[in-house]
Amino acid sequence: MRLLLIAVGILASGPGLACLALRPEMARDHRALVAEATSIVLLEAVESGSSCALKVVRVLKGRAEDAESISCRLPSDGDWMTDFSNHTETSFWEGSGRLGVEPDCSLIAPAFSVGKRYLALLGVDADLKQFEQLGGEADRWLAFMEARLREQ
Repeated sequence: MRLLLIAVGILASGPGLACLALRPEMARDHRALVAEATSIVLLEAVESGSSCALKVVRVLKGRAEDAESISCRLPSDGDWMTDFSNHTETSFWEGSGRLGVEPDCSLIAPAFSVGKRYLALLGVDADLKQFEQLGGEADRWLAFMEARLREQ
């Protein structure tokens, strides 16, 4: 009886539990992401009243218009705003990404800091690296994307 009560308690609190196993397709191979993306766009978050807007800085693949439907949400306390030290940190290259994961294992909508630049991979299934914050023009993630696109 005690085990049954514990099991019911766990099931009833389901939405409050953390995602126990990230779906593998949410942290795909970097080369696969480049190939899958219909558009890869360098964006800058700019001030727009009390919110932000995303301005296309450069299109690496696809069309600038694909970025028009991205809503710009300002960061809140729970958002992880990082560029992984210009994407030189090993954790990024071994699978981590800037986007967080909800308890139901879906991605948390990206947040954007005004004045920062982001590399957006559009037309892909949800992925932790879909909206990476860049540290500058020497960012390793940006260099990786540019090199892969030259190879294609």
